Amino acid sequence: MKTIFTLLAIFTLVFSGMSQGKKKGHPKKEEIQAQKVAFISNELSLKKVQAEKFWPVYNEYEAKMETIHRQHRKNVKMLDNFNELTEEEAYTATEKLIELDEQRTAVKKEYLVQFSEILGKKKGAKVFYLEEKFKRELLRMIRKEKQMLVMMEPGLRIRG
Repeated sequence: MKTIFTLLAIFTLVFSGMSQGKKKGHPKKEEIQAQKVAFISNELSLKKVQAEKFWPVYNEYEAKMETIHRQHRKNVKMLDNFNELTEEEAYTATEKLIELDEQRTAVKKEYLVQFSEILGKKKGAKVFYLEEKFKRELLRMIRKEKQMLVMMEPGLRIRG
């Protein structure tokens, strides 16, 4: 029950910014990140000493994952022009995507150990679960918001 109220409060705050004229109707990355931190903090119920040790390590983890994500996105964009790529370019870009997936897995394994050393094994593992839960809920809310915006377009009738 605590989780439901936490998610509801977080996404209400995140999406309240959407109605205030945000670009493309989406909250800013910084707002989402702040809500994610609040969500993880609340769900893990960290003691002060744990929080002081955990957040610097988590921030390090996120920076590594963001670097990998940017490289992944760059290679996916290259593959968007797949038919124009040479055989070697297509192969190399795909090979790089697979390497990045391996890097992502290696980073997660490394930080599972580090999180577990700080929080204990169950809470250390829970960090990854909470990230996925936050992401799923965020995507669900974005889809719902898009549906509402489509229904409000001029010329469309809202069915009740």
